[in-house]
Amino acid sequence: MQKKAWPPTGTPYNGWMRGRRLMCLGGMAVVFSCLAWAAAGLVILQGTNPGNAVVHATTDLRALQEQAAVGDAIDSWRNVPVRANGFPYDRSVGAHSSATGYYYGRQWQCVEFVKRFYFDALGHSMPDVMGDAKDFFDPWVGQGAINPKRGLRQFWNGCDEAPRVDDLVVWNEGNYGHVAIISRVGTNEVELVQQNVRQGSRLRLPLLRDGGYRILGNNGPAGWLRIPAKE
Repeated sequence: MQKKAWPPTGTPYNGWMRGRRLMCLGGMAVVFSCLAWAAAGLVILQGTNPGNAVVHATTDLRALQEQAAVGDAIDSWRNVPVRANGFPYDRSVGAHSSATGYYYGRQWQCVEFVKRFYFDALGHSMPDVMGDAKDFFDPWVGQGAINPKRGLRQFWNGCDEAPRVDDLVVWNEGNYGHVAIISRVGTNEVELVQQNVRQGSRLRLPLLRDGGYRILGNNGPAGWLRIPAKE
């Protein structure tokens, strides 16, 4: 049997296994209730994004996390709420499925949000509903090919395909990895919406255009996935 090349030929190395610090279960959700928002002095900024307003905290995020109840909606993207997971960050308060039985994941982990978003907002169900966040990026899938477990086209970080709004971004290092959704693409940065991350439900990372498109920060993700029909 011929041994496969690793990583696959023609795939950018940036974003490969380098001990990323950002993990699905290695961060904590920003958790705060609507009542805490007013008390904490939050600023709600209406941007040009096609989704909902971005909530930016003006006080310590860790303090805000401690004020929320698990399951509180702390943000939303295209009317799909991001929910608080509280302390400890690796908790699960049970399995979560759609009314039709499609399995979203464990409440309220990062994977649960991205699957719920893709199903509820984009109408996409993944062929394989299981796996940790890191499993969403398949290292044997070549640049631009279909990831069969997710039913999504896969792009490597650093490739010639620009990230787009609603793409699913994957970090594949650490014990669990991390997943998030792109909520804005600017000239030099991308904004992500995410669940169960200590830094908050929104994260802005630099976007480097150096012959390709490379998302920087947090050691850079492995890449991003997209519904084929949205290309």
